[in-house]
Amino acid sequence: MKEKPIFLNNEKGSTLIIAVVFLMLLTFLGIFATTTSTIEVQISGNDKINKMVFYAADSGIHYVVVNPDLYGPDNITEDVPLSFPDPADVNATYSLSDSLQVNGNVSYLGKSNMPPGSGYSAGTVFAINYKIESNSTGPNNGASAVEAGFYRIGL
Repeated sequence: MKEKPIFLNNEKGSTLIIAVVFLMLLTFLGIFATTTSTIEVQISGNDKINKMVFYAADSGIHYVVVNPDLYGPDNITEDVPLSFPDPADVNATYSLSDSLQVNGNVSYLGKSNMPPGSGYSAGTVFAINYKIESNSTGPNNGASAVEAGFYRIGL
């Protein structure tokens, strides 16, 4: 009787199978690394845009600080805010770059006593309260809004 060959002891071609499996593992690892790095680049780009539009909106507050006509005697009517950069045009924007624009409103909130610790005695002077709303838009539909309250001293 003739014996059947035993294939369990035959190791011909095993190196090829091990190499193909190892190559598949390295391919999946490379695809995973590429996908992860692409997502990280997108996240950092979005973070950059978010910071750009936030600081652009914050610059609107500083714009108001250096333009006292926005919070002077022309702006002492409640519910009638002055827009900036152009009080005559609500839709006007101030361009910081090709892709960053800023605009906003300065609203009169009324008079109040001076805050404690301000150095002024109560009753002789008062605080004229305002609110700034600064909005900015940027690339990739990025947008940010910043609000701040402040007062000026009145007699």
